[in-house]
Amino acid sequence: MSRELFMLRAAGIVAFAGLVPSCQGPPQLAYTELAVMTYAVGPTRTYKTLQDIVGVLQPGDTVNVDYSATPYPAGVTFTVTGTASNPIRIHGVPDATGRRPVIKSAVNAAGQPNVVHIKYADYYVLENLEIDGSAGQGNGWAGTLGTFRCIFHQGGGEIARSGGLDTHHPLYIETDPFAYPGAVFRMQYTYVHDGTGGNLLKSRAERNEIYYNWIQQSAYHDVELIGLDSSDAPPRPMNSDVVGNVIEQPAIGIIDTTAVRIGHDWVEASGLPGSHGRYRFVANTFLMPAGTTAAVMKAEGALESLEVHDNVFYSPSTPLTILVDNAGDPAQWTTGRAVSGSNNQ
Repeated sequence: MSRELFMLRAAGIVAFAGLVPSCQGPPQLAYTELAVMTYAVGPTRTYKTLQDIVGVLQPGDTVNVDYSATPYPAGVTFTVTGTASNPIRIHGVPDATGRRPVIKSAVNAAGQPNVVHIKYADYYVLENLEIDGSAGQGNGWAGTLGTFRCIFHQGGGEIARSGGLDTHHPLYIETDPFAYPGAVFRMQYTYVHDGTGGNLLKSRAERNEIYYNWIQQSAYHDVELIGLDSSDAPPRPMNSDVVGNVIEQPAIGIIDTTAVRIGHDWVEASGLPGSHGRYRFVANTFLMPAGTTAAVMKAEGALESLEVHDNVFYSPSTPLTILVDNAGDPAQWTTGRAVSGSNNQ
């Protein structure tokens, strides 16, 4: 198998250096030539499963995963680290009808391994895959992880159409700001829906880039972008950029609560726990359920600022409150209350 030049498209994953896109969405980056190896995985290929390929991957490699009528097995663990300029790309190749390859474990089977585990490894792209099922753990840990055009569903705790109670989240992302300073989580073109517990997306990443997704029907919050799971302040502000998403709550979940929570998930008198970061919501559509008494967004714990521009807020029967920041667990604004917005409907 020969090594070839591969063109990383701007719509792929290059923007991991904390770039802040304009209101039009993610930045359009120039093409970058990378010398990489491209592998094929599938029933008719030399490599039948992702487990067969993990031992040979190097930074910059691409794995094209063929659609298969039989789902690929769960429990694949990636430990090789990509780089900012040479991420490792796991790309699903749909069939002629558009069906994506599926990586599947038994639904809610506690004995099943992680579906996809990126273990202490940086710079991965998961694209055009359907991730089906989990084992109460998640997609694993990575310094920088991007998901594009993926469907997450039917899991036991950390993938979507899943969840349990208020602590098992369909998608739970956390980065280590000490081992991986400047880490970015980007979720783009992804459908996350029908949670049965927890928050559809809960992220403690140092930077979140949530672009052009459909996030629908959580048991609790649809999106929660918060600080470290710690009583200490983070070493740097943890910022979030949320652009062009549909965040829909067709019906009240387990409790009637906000679609979005920012800052933190608890408050201490010290004012330290929280993201201490800036939040920007641009060109999103928020669809709230009839009869809700909850605000759309809740600010809690330590954060710096919130910008809300060019969004649409809708409920079929209820006047909506956009932000609550002085509830029982109030926002602790690090430089004084800093909230701005324009052209919202």
